[in-house]
Amino acid sequence: MKAQELRIGNWVTTVYPINKQPFQVYPMWFKQLPTDKNHDLILHTWEPIPLTEKWLIDFDFERGVDYWFKGDVILDISPEGLSYRFHYNIIQYVHQLQNLYFALTGKDLQL
Repeated sequence: MKAQELRIGNWVTTVYPINKQPFQVYPMWFKQLPTDKNHDLILHTWEPIPLTEKWLIDFDFERGVDYWFKGDVILDISPEGLSYRFHYNIIQYVHQLQNLYFALTGKDLQL
């Protein structure tokens, strides 16, 4: 997982199976993460959360026949996963949905 993919408030989980509970990213955690020689954050302890129907429901998306929607944001269902209708980018993880929704609406998805 790349640090550039994350925004404050994104949901992720830990790599360690003992504590696989989802949690939101907070600014103070970025300061505590190790960096490499180029000062890039090393996120080897965090991993993305696969996007499931439960997450869509929790974010108040509604199901259509072959799509999910929330307001004007419509996601097609394809064999690979959810895709944004106009560009067909595959969305596999919760943080990707959060980032796309913010880019389209300027609002964060709330649980």
